[in-house]
Amino acid sequence: MIILFLNIADAKKINTFLTLGYSQDYIQEYAYGYNISYGIDQTTSKSFYWSILFNLAYTKNQNDTISNYNQNLQLGYNLNKYTVYIIGSALTQTTHEIDGLGFGYGEGLRYNINHQYSLDIYHKSYNMVTKYNHYRYRINTISLKYNF
Repeated sequence: MIILFLNIADAKKINTFLTLGYSQDYIQEYAYGYNISYGIDQTTSKSFYWSILFNLAYTKNQNDTISNYNQNLQLGYNLNKYTVYIIGSALTQTTHEIDGLGFGYGEGLRYNINHQYSLDIYHKSYNMVTKYNHYRYRINTISLKYNF
């Protein structure tokens, strides 16, 4: 974080973006669905990358639907057309009419097609808690990002 704040003074502009994606989730079985994200990001002149985004997701398996809302902080490094990053995340989830909360982490890779479009692939893993139990929740996502 200190490196991030030290480099903001000589950074490029802050981008606003929207992503649309397809997700594969796993609790006890796989679920497939869609997600949409809105956020801001920036790459500094020294190629450090940061992003804050808010994500809504809806997935469905044979027995249930899963609704998620999560907030993510991404920190990484830009390598020309590619950006590699780590993710810290907080998630609220509804499934089986049960609400769950969790914190998670992950990693991602972005291919920058041009200044406006990029393709993201990332994985996140959460430790979830409900009033009934604790469980592990995983998400794999591929998404198309559009910078305004």
